[in-house]
Amino acid sequence: MNRVNIEQLHLRVSGLTRQQGAQLGQQIAQGLATHWPRKTSDIHLGALSVRITTDTVGADTEAIANQVVRQIIARVRVGEAHETL
Repeated sequence: MNRVNIEQLHLRVSGLTRQQGAQLGQQIAQGLATHWPRKTSDIHLGALSVRITTDTVGADTEAIANQVVRQIIARVRVGEAHETL
């Protein structure tokens, strides 16, 4: 499994408690460590803004985390493509 270091994670999610927000942050970090592209070397993303739309009323934080992880990894792959040009 890969190692992911997140210096700051700011979440703005309506409808979640502080505890659910903390759980969401942990799930995002775990998802990134699990699904990070293997060939990717150490990179520093700086600031990265990800926006998703979901119904948070009764939402499963794992489903939200999966959406965030997919978008972050997609952004990293796009960045790799630009770096190789």
